[in-house]
Amino acid sequence: MSSRNPIRFLFLIPIMLSLCFSASCLDLVLPADGGTSSATNQTTGGGTSQGKTDGNADQKPSGNTTVTVRFFKDGEPLGDGQSMRKGNLLSLPTFTLQDNAAYTYSILGWDANGDEQPEVFPYSVTEDTDFELLYTKTEKKYQVDIYDRGECVYSEELSYGADIPYPTIENTITEEEVYFFRGWSYDGVFDGYLYPYVSKSVRIDAVYADGQILKLYYDLYLYSKLKMAGDSLDFGADFKIAPSAGKAIRYYTDDTYTTPFTGSCMPEGNLTLYAREESIDASLPTVHVTSREDLLGVFSQQLINRQTAMEFSLDYTEDDFDSLLPYLKAGSVSYQGYEIETSLLAKILTVDVTYPEVATKTSGAPQYRQIASLNVTPVSNKRSALFDDFAADKRTKEFPVKNSDALYYALEHGYRPVIDADATDIIALYNTMKIFLREAVSDDMTDYQKVRAIYEKLILDTVYDKAVLEMVQAEAKGLTAYRAFSLEGVFLDHLAVCDGISKAFASLCAMEGISCIRVSGKTVEGNGPHAWNKVKLGDNWYVVDATAGGTIVGDTEVLTYSFFLLSDSTYAAHAVEDGTYYADIHATADYPFYDALTVKVNDNTYSLTITSAKDGAALVEAILAAYPLAERSLDLRLDMGLTDTAAAIQAIMNETKVSTSFQYVTSMNSVILIFNS
Repeated sequence: MSSRNPIRFLFLIPIMLSLCFSASCLDLVLPADGGTSSATNQTTGGGTSQGKTDGNADQKPSGNTTVTVRFFKDGEPLGDGQSMRKGNLLSLPTFTLQDNAAYTYSILGWDANGDEQPEVFPYSVTEDTDFELLYTKTEKKYQVDIYDRGECVYSEELSYGADIPYPTIENTITEEEVYFFRGWSYDGVFDGYLYPYVSKSVRIDAVYADGQILKLYYDLYLYSKLKMAGDSLDFGADFKIAPSAGKAIRYYTDDTYTTPFTGSCMPEGNLTLYAREESIDASLPTVHVTSREDLLGVFSQQLINRQTAMEFSLDYTEDDFDSLLPYLKAGSVSYQGYEIETSLLAKILTVDVTYPEVATKTSGAPQYRQIASLNVTPVSNKRSALFDDFAADKRTKEFPVKNSDALYYALEHGYRPVIDADATDIIALYNTMKIFLREAVSDDMTDYQKVRAIYEKLILDTVYDKAVLEMVQAEAKGLTAYRAFSLEGVFLDHLAVCDGISKAFASLCAMEGISCIRVSGKTVEGNGPHAWNKVKLGDNWYVVDATAGGTIVGDTEVLTYSFFLLSDSTYAAHAVEDGTYYADIHATADYPFYDALTVKVNDNTYSLTITSAKDGAALVEAILAAYPLAERSLDLRLDMGLTDTAAAIQAIMNETKVSTSFQYVTSMNSVILIFNS
């Protein structure tokens, strides 16, 4: 950074400092809370020594022969100032800035006349003088090396706090080689925890489990488990699988199911088996259900196990069979992908299910980039990295979970997710979701504040997957293979469409004990499929669309609250729900969100309901001064009595006294200002 144009920075850490004048010393301490303590003169021999440069000891300045010298940092006074004789020479003050983990600081000097150039010391003081500290900061870089099986797959210097770009590690299980991924070690230490951010220079190595692999193909799933030679084989305990009523699971050594496996212990080397359900009785086993809700619960659990044939005895009065299938599809663990055929005869419901392939793909690099938002307020009292007291884990009702759709279903429907011990990828996914909440919310927040924080972080952490949208519009095949429709797309790839984003929002709210559902329907413009949420605050439900809240402007995404806490009638201008499920939940009123919305720039707070060009100009000037080299967005509402947004923006620009550099875009009932770097 050029010394001719020093930039002033705010510090987030306490700084110890001292200023020394001539023969006496004025010591100042900046407390941890950011305030400035009063300066106190050091005493010698029982008297108070003031600054002296003329040799006249112990003479106190008086009358108009004295001047006051004060020192400032970032506009804040360092102590109470000091009086001295007019014309005395002031020595260079002693002042120290501590480096932190992110930056190194260099002091350039002290500016007495506002030209942002350091003064030459000793400095002759002829009038009351305020000195401003001039300094620069240099970002620190940390070396991050990532290795997989001895091969360096990533090596780069990164900034403090940057995301660590972990590569995707796939388990390799073949007859020739077995690599069972467990996690990452850091400088040789493996504790099972994923460290998402750069905090030091580090070597990171992929860690794999040791031992032999038992593989089991069952019901379209490939199960795997580490086993040692001679270990007993208990498939029910090893893989948590059990046969349906009236059926048995039988095991074979070949995929044609012709050679039964009769062993009871793990042999030397890897073992691959194939299993299937076979009827004990000739008839298909029947599950008795006593209500629609009971049917949905059993149906969902069988979907998790990818059961292809189901039979239910409806031991209740079903008055509307035509709506039963849409009810099951809308409320089950997977929103789309599988195909169902049903028949009803003598109150026996037969269901045949065809499943798509498991979602493992991503579309590639994001086509949009996120712009930071000035609306977001930093979290105070952030939870510790060990916090694990989530409301969802305290529920009494349990639901078995083996995949991410089951995790979403369990959370949204009020169950405590019980994740299969072998589903290590889902355990890791759930832990990632917990890290998200530890960073986004704090325990002293209200439910409204938590919902807002989740909305903001979800939008700023997730880029809309335009490539998958184009595949949907082209009616491409194999869409269900993409993780953009799932929780993995949001929390692992940070690249998703409305399906995955709405599932993530519902899941995160549920983890905090806030009632939230996912709603499906069609957009008004384009009439395309869409998914969003309704969240309950107090006694009222409100519409939240975190997908639309990441408004697209050119090749960027910006945060807007236009789709936050709306009524059904207001949101109907954007999308209309299909009403097949949760049809009895209505959002009847808009939440008065913008009424109290403010933004803090430096130490000043501004309302984000702009009622005059003067107020708008003051806000724009403050932002341009505080973030001269940063790209930021700001969502606000214009209430200036002008029906034309362009006219209102022009009025603000005309009132602004500095050179402006921003663009704007309208979104529903708000305006987003985008300040370019």
